[in-house]
Amino acid sequence: MAFNSVTFLVFLVATAVAYGCTPQRLRWLLLLAASYVFYGHWRAGYLGLIVASTGIDYCAGLVMSATAAPRARRAALAIAICANLTLLGTFKYLGFFVGLGESLFGVALPGVDILLPVGISFTRSRAWPTRSTCIAAQWPRSGMPDTSRST
Repeated sequence: MAFNSVTFLVFLVATAVAYGCTPQRLRWLLLLAASYVFYGHWRAGYLGLIVASTGIDYCAGLVMSATAAPRARRAALAIAICANLTLLGTFKYLGFFVGLGESLFGVALPGVDILLPVGISFTRSRAWPTRSTCIAAQWPRSGMPDTSRST
């Protein structure tokens, strides 16, 4: 769904209207669902990637908000960052390294043609400050930031 398409305009208006009609405590779910629809519209096969990545980050956030032990919080943060860097590295650099190996050794590897998912670098790098904030215990113990008050 291109940003300059009629489809996107309809999607944007529908999401904005739904956001305005949704109770505040559930708006994050609406935006999550809208993000998945937007991402899946580009290529449904990669929807599992973004869902898995979101799940990893969400579970890490739950662990970090449920415990005050710095070691457990850091471990959850490290696992989330390593998992997301693995996803990012696989989709962004695997093709490069396979091509490099093929040219160096003259061996063709069949079936290694990975298309870089749209926005994977952006979405993964935007999640890191959120995790860092969570590890610093700047969020309340509920696990979700308080968005009801503006700062």
